[in-house]
Amino acid sequence: MLETAAGLLLVLVAGQAAETLPVARKVTCAAPAFTLTVPEGFADHDVPDGGADMLYMFVLDERVSGVFAVMLTVARLGSEIPNGAHVSEEKLRAQLPPEMSVFRIEKRQWKGLDLDAVWLRFEKEGMVFVSAYVPVPLKAGGIELRVSGTEAQQDLVGKYLAKALAGLDGETNWVTGPRATRRIARWITELILVALVFLAVRASIRRSRKKRAKASEQ
Repeated sequence: MLETAAGLLLVLVAGQAAETLPVARKVTCAAPAFTLTVPEGFADHDVPDGGADMLYMFVLDERVSGVFAVMLTVARLGSEIPNGAHVSEEKLRAQLPPEMSVFRIEKRQWKGLDLDAVWLRFEKEGMVFVSAYVPVPLKAGGIELRVSGTEAQQDLVGKYLAKALAGLDGETNWVTGPRATRRIARWITELILVALVFLAVRASIRRSRKKRAKASEQ
């Protein structure tokens, strides 16, 4: 499944852009409860069928991203992230499909908490793609912020991941103050499933843009 979906990441932006870039705006989710300020330049995109855990999906305007799309997605993890838990790189590497690899895990601050930003890399048809995500601990269930693009767009991916995290507001289930780091694998599988949904979403974008391109040629 991943092999087929990864090939569909080769998405050429088609169709006419809007006259102005989409403005920054807030979206509000009830369960789990949070608000997110969507960075300027990202347009709403429908979540495709099969993306039950995908809450929001946004695509960066081609005048900012260039030829290949950059995507920002928000997905629910289905359970709370245990207090102070962090991603185990060793366990994550063991569970990833062979087509994917972890090339860095870095710390990002949110509400005074140290969260993990995980960078994944995978290659298809001579192109290298990157996907960076942060599991965010919220009450009534964690969420994942993810930005994805090509390796050449790595700076944009990091920039907009930081912007999205800075624009996220919600109540955490973590207790503030000193916390013992615990390595867990229970919700890593959920993160991988969300990554696969992301690949399927990119396939949906490609199909819709091909249809628009064909229609414009007629």
